[in-house]
Amino acid sequence: MKYLYLVGLGRGDLASLAILEQEKLMEVGTFFCTAAPPHLVEFLSEQGRHVVNLGAFLENNGELSFNERGEKMVELVRSVLAEEGAAVCILPGRPWPGEVLKELLQQHLDQREVNVQYLPGEDVVLSLLESIDSSMDGKGDGVAGAVSNKGIALIDASCGDELKDPPHGGLLITQVYSQAVLAKLAGQLCHIYPSGHPAALWQFDQSGKATLSGMWTLQELSTSPGVPLHAWSFLYLSPPPLCSLGDMTAIMAELRSPKGCPWDRQQDHHSLKPYLLEEAYEVLEAIDSGDRVHLCEELGDLLLQVIFHSELAREQGDFSLWDVVDGITRKIYRRHPHVFQEEKLADAGAVVRRWQEIKLQEKGGKEDDRFALPPGLPALMKAQKVQKRAAAVGFDWPHVNGALEKVTEELKELEEARAGETTGRVAEEYGDLLFAIVNVARFLGVDAEQALAATVRKFIHRFAYIEKKVQATGKHFEAFSLGELDIFWEEAKFNE
Repeated sequence: MKYLYLVGLGRGDLASLAILEQEKLMEVGTFFCTAAPPHLVEFLSEQGRHVVNLGAFLENNGELSFNERGEKMVELVRSVLAEEGAAVCILPGRPWPGEVLKELLQQHLDQREVNVQYLPGEDVVLSLLESIDSSMDGKGDGVAGAVSNKGIALIDASCGDELKDPPHGGLLITQVYSQAVLAKLAGQLCHIYPSGHPAALWQFDQSGKATLSGMWTLQELSTSPGVPLHAWSFLYLSPPPLCSLGDMTAIMAELRSPKGCPWDRQQDHHSLKPYLLEEAYEVLEAIDSGDRVHLCEELGDLLLQVIFHSELAREQGDFSLWDVVDGITRKIYRRHPHVFQEEKLADAGAVVRRWQEIKLQEKGGKEDDRFALPPGLPALMKAQKVQKRAAAVGFDWPHVNGALEKVTEELKELEEARAGETTGRVAEEYGDLLFAIVNVARFLGVDAEQALAATVRKFIHRFAYIEKKVQATGKHFEAFSLGELDIFWEEAKFNE
């Protein structure tokens, strides 16, 4: 039987080695650690012990996936055990739950061949947080406030790429053992925190004291800060200044609670439908206006509708906002194999075709009704989508000229119907004309719905100018001929 000892080495100072003396482990030849601090390496080397830097080993196999690197690391440990019969793996702190190295070794070593013994040491997280809190005293963002108000999240540096959103409170990252790990972390954190967000690097020194090695912005941490790092190095980030999805879901749950807002408590999926549609159109309006501040606000209003519907569903036990986010994230990943996997696609057209293929595969090969569209979709938008889907199977003009000729044909048929004074026929031919015009828009790459909406806004703006000109004369509209009003219209166009 081989023996591997997972030893929590507390603060990582020389005094913490007493646990090794007590358990008679100082005679073991090889010690593993992600990156032992220099004073431990020096002491163990003087005692004739060999210290293996697993952190460097993992980084040297950086082209492999995290799981593949873990397997290679376990193979290395296994080979040492096969040769020497026993080995020690020293870990910071007690260590804490979820410590990656401990988890990997316990999961992947065959317990029939290797007796893995866990020897816990001193838990140092609380003392570290107290040191951080003392350093922040009087600055308004201490850990005590974070813990009491929003809590604090603890993650291993090896899992930094799994952090997709800032935690609700403070963030303490353990085992920031190398410059490469720190730079990768900083890059990942810049995606979810402001680049100027401060980060404090803390370490336990050889006397076992938690010391502040320096503070940098996340952007500055992307380049090497020049501080020696090891397994007893920690990165602390204060609570993010910006509210998160978690904050918003908590607010929505409060609004819906018995002590919340009477209006919010009365709503259901159906009553909220008009607001969802209205907010979507207001986002489009903000885009067209070019006002980015207004767009930010309107996107927030639209997001509120998603959160509201998700909270209603959560209350019924159907799904939550996190299921919504998880579902769309996985869908986007699946439908972009040319980005996230090795597949190659030639152009945007190939991407669209591949998207439809994957969508069909996800539905078990069962094709939906080709023209199944939401019944509340605006008619112009629905017409354009129907034409696009028909064109996808080859039912289309080879060139825009064919679509333009169809407009001329439909206009002639409308004139004939009007001459015949058949009301029903006039409406039908008018619809055909609109449908043909929408088809031209599709060929030209124009969104018919938005194009018409823009024209309506333009008309309202110009007509408002005419109204001002008429009012300035003190007369009524009836006092002006169409030709005179058209002069005002042309002035409006000129002034745009």
